[in-house]
Amino acid sequence: MKIIREAAAGSGEKSDCTVSVAPSEVLHIEITGSGKEFFGEQMENEVKSVLAELGLTSGTVRVADSGALPFCIKARVEAAVMRGVKE
Repeated sequence: MKIIREAAAGSGEKSDCTVSVAPSEVLHIEITGSGKEFFGEQMENEVKSVLAELGLTSGTVRVADSGALPFCIKARVEAAVMRGVKE
């Protein structure tokens, strides 16, 4: 699976996150927001887990966190990736 266009999912509301994806030759994950200081490593692992399940090995994934729970982050990542791979 390969990201072919920019796409996003989520909102900046409290307890949510915004995930955007873009094409790239290498895999790059960027996390920003309120939870990064305490949960950044866990959030990155969750993102990597979803990407591995989807078979994605390249692309830029940006997560702007506003206090999202793990299930929310995973759902937003999956939605953004699926939007980014569609033609």
